[in-house]
Amino acid sequence: MSRARRLAWAFLLPAGLALVVTGCAAPGVAQRRLERYRPQGTVRVPAAAAGVEGAAVPAQAAEASPDAGGGAPGKAAPRGIELQPGEGVRILLQGIPQPQTIEDFLDEAGEVTLPLIGPFRLAGMSETEAETAIEKAYVDGQIYARIDVVVMSSRGQFFVQGEVRNPGTFQLTSGLTLLQAIAGAGGYTDFARQSRVYIIRGRERLRFNPKRIIAGKDDDVPIKSSDLIMVPKRLF
Repeated sequence: MSRARRLAWAFLLPAGLALVVTGCAAPGVAQRRLERYRPQGTVRVPAAAAGVEGAAVPAQAAEASPDAGGGAPGKAAPRGIELQPGEGVRILLQGIPQPQTIEDFLDEAGEVTLPLIGPFRLAGMSETEAETAIEKAYVDGQIYARIDVVVMSSRGQFFVQGEVRNPGTFQLTSGLTLLQAIAGAGGYTDFARQSRVYIIRGRERLRFNPKRIIAGKDDDVPIKSSDLIMVPKRLF
């Protein structure tokens, strides 16, 4: 063998052995080498899930995958505060030939009276649940083919009407009393019957004498949510 050929073999033989050793390197070494070049935030998933053998997918996608066992469970939307007996409600019936607005109080059984239906229990429902139940009652009863219902509670409010200077709707505050409510509505007009005031509370009609309260003969009356205070006109 010539000297040039011996030199060529001396160079190629070590290089070939190095390639063989590299190809037979331990799997752990190859994996660590691959990890250096894998973008951060990716994970390996089974080929069946990825569709491509050895494919990398974003970590957040793998966490949301049912197969990966990730993803936060769905959270139910809040139900809202339940309607209670004695509570005032305003019910709008819309999307029908003759839209109606109903202002009523839930009675002791938690019911209101709906047109063409009659007594209907709402106590224990949220406003949204009440809307769905009323719509279903009208449609299932074949009263209307379609109807849109809006239910609004008067929770946290009270009303003053009659012979006061500023009648209207007011926000209920803790510890509010009858005399304070009348004062907050501007006080009596010149025509008010100050010895007789009514509080309409649900189905109840309660009568009080503010003059006796002022004189200390009767206790002042706490006002509750949805109360309607009626100040009548005095008799001449």
